[in-house]
Amino acid sequence: MFASLLKLGAVVSLASTAVAQAAIPNDIGNGVHVPGAIPAELNEPLQHRLAFHGSTGMTVSWSSFIQLSQPTVHYGTDPAKLDQVATSQVSTTYPTSRTYNNHVVLSGLKPATKYYYTVSFTNQGYAAYRPTYSFTTARAAGDMTSFSFAVYGDLGLMGHDGLSTVTGPGNSDTWAVLGPSETNTIQSLLSQKDTYDFMHHVGDIGYADYFLKESVQGLFGIGTNETQPSRQEVATQYESLSEQFFDQMQPITAEKPWFVSPSPVSP
Repeated sequence: MFASLLKLGAVVSLASTAVAQAAIPNDIGNGVHVPGAIPAELNEPLQHRLAFHGSTGMTVSWSSFIQLSQPTVHYGTDPAKLDQVATSQVSTTYPTSRTYNNHVVLSGLKPATKYYYTVSFTNQGYAAYRPTYSFTTARAAGDMTSFSFAVYGDLGLMGHDGLSTVTGPGNSDTWAVLGPSETNTIQSLLSQKDTYDFMHHVGDIGYADYFLKESVQGLFGIGTNETQPSRQEVATQYESLSEQFFDQMQPITAEKPWFVSPSPVSP
């Protein structure tokens, strides 16, 4: 099977946040979710992402700030008629995480077919507005139709916290700073979303663990005491940066299956 590769060069935008800043704020329930913030509705679905489950299935995943007893996906081939339902009891977390990861497998789908979906608690109460998302299933085995996929790696946050617009005084990697007319990798992936079928991320995701390194380098202050965060600050800011990354990727990963390879550095 032939594949045309859409190669999007990743700018290494390393993750960080300032120790001197106040804690990451909560959303105020105004219909807009701020990346890395705790939503007003703790069961609000965030950070949607997809993964192929063979040619007749798709795994739909998302995060929430409380555990869900029965993660649910409503889906169908007509956006106005989501008449199929899939559920699971998979809502898991880890000790330092602020969120739960919810996973539901949709099975028995038609190959190479576009489906629309929503997940549990979409657009409820004061939650941020989410559209009905869509995805296209994989082609059947033996289908020789050509396809395209985006390939990238070493991908971190956008903006100040991702070092795409500023670096610390102890960091000599000035080449990583983007100018006002330049586009970072997440922006490129989003602007070209209609030109590829799925994504292959070849490792190094988010760089949330760079928070400590960048503190020591002096990005957040000039004194030793100012640049040495506590263990709790490291854990809190690590999780916030990881959440920001997945929030920023969400407009893409909600509709494009995401294949991720392991690497020496992970969030």
